[in-house]
Amino acid sequence: MGKSGFLRLSGGGSHEHLVMPAKVYSNNVLSSRFRMIKVKPLSDLRVPEPPQFFMVWVPGVDEIPLSVADYDGEVLSFIYEVKGAGTGALSRLGPGSYVGLKGPLGRPLNVVEGSSALLVVGGSGVAPTPYITKYLASRGCRFEVVWGVKKRGELFNLGSVMSGVEYIHVATEDCSIGYCGLASELARELVGRYRYDLIIGVGPKGMLKSLCEVTSGVNTYVVLEAMVKCGVGLCGSCALPNTDKLLCVDGPAFKCGEVMHYLRT
Repeated sequence: MGKSGFLRLSGGGSHEHLVMPAKVYSNNVLSSRFRMIKVKPLSDLRVPEPPQFFMVWVPGVDEIPLSVADYDGEVLSFIYEVKGAGTGALSRLGPGSYVGLKGPLGRPLNVVEGSSALLVVGGSGVAPTPYITKYLASRGCRFEVVWGVKKRGELFNLGSVMSGVEYIHVATEDCSIGYCGLASELARELVGRYRYDLIIGVGPKGMLKSLCEVTSGVNTYVVLEAMVKCGVGLCGSCALPNTDKLLCVDGPAFKCGEVMHYLRT
């Protein structure tokens, strides 16, 4: 254990990272599918840039990668879905509990100021969405959001955790509200009607593949998910098949052309 409560981890060479303790501020249900945990780091934190992520250590259970949903200078927010032992244990942590943080990890987006953008979100891709929209707003971008879910119960007030968004288009696969169909299908209609300088897709692999196919000719980035263990490019667990990319150091955001062979597998 190092100074100020840090645990120093070294992977060899210059790859050295610190696990920073953080205190749980709140941990609340957002919808039938998603929760949001807010933690306060106990030491100075390098400001994350979207769509960077942290490895969040749940003591005695697991270390899991979580995208940053927000950071206000003091408190970090993460939106997550309970899927396994790690996120299950995370969901049971109440205010006053502690976690460890390693990060921010990954490469940030670099968006031209004043761009017009369409953010297409599906499934657990909602996790980094608030922080991405906050960044776009800070760059003076005009942007809209397409949010696709399977059913109405997965929705929550996304506008309450986002800033600067002009319009949220909702698509449901069960046709219970909004557009009847997939987020990528709605995105194709919007791209056919309006001009966007940039499209950012965040969600499951199938959705991102479809999005890349229907937005060819537009500057499109996709934010990928993969098995992440070390988070610093040493273990190779997040290598993207049929590419030379590692999600944790080369991503998680990629241009479609960089990862299309992976998306098609």
